[in-house]
Amino acid sequence: MPQFFYWKSTLYLDPDLGWELRLGQLIITDGFPRLDPFSYTMPKFPMVAHSWLSDVVFVRIYEVWGIAGVAALTSAALSLVFVVIFGATWHTWTYVPALLLAGNFLPYAGTRPQTFSWLLFAVLLRLLGREAAQKKYRFYIPLLFLIWAQVHGAFFLGLVTYGLYILTNKSSSRVDYGMFAAACCATLLNPYGISLWREVISTFFFTLNAVIC
Repeated sequence: MPQFFYWKSTLYLDPDLGWELRLGQLIITDGFPRLDPFSYTMPKFPMVAHSWLSDVVFVRIYEVWGIAGVAALTSAALSLVFVVIFGATWHTWTYVPALLLAGNFLPYAGTRPQTFSWLLFAVLLRLLGREAAQKKYRFYIPLLFLIWAQVHGAFFLGLVTYGLYILTNKSSSRVDYGMFAAACCATLLNPYGISLWREVISTFFFTLNAVIC
């Protein structure tokens, strides 16, 4: 399965990869941009690099291994989604849902930061899907969101999922609500602070409005 994702990533390059690499280079050399460095008509438009860590990692890997290295990284992350969901040891019944899931992922597989969101979302669902695991590892969930907020803006959907789980789970305790609050606060520990939230939420509702209309 990793070979298919790698093949897709190298054969059909993601159109945003060049932009992601250049942004990563700018972050390394000049720091975090506050204004859009790529806009000719709106050079003073505020910018929030919501996947800054992914971009920096992409650049460092690209400098050594090129496109193949970046494709290998994102393919590995996407393959780990299946390991998290189905486990390391697969059974006969596992292959059908795994192939269906792979078929849905394949069109979107590529050298893009959102693959890390898919992996982190799978980890979150794995924890929440088993109450014993959730109770055991819930103190690590804020750390998961701290990392997530640096690699891709979809952490917001993860927080919504986590919040709904706590609200609808009758066994949720004060500790669970505290962990949710800590997870929200952890996402603020990023180079842009609360501006990251504003950027992600505005992008989400803009996309939603475009789909509906």
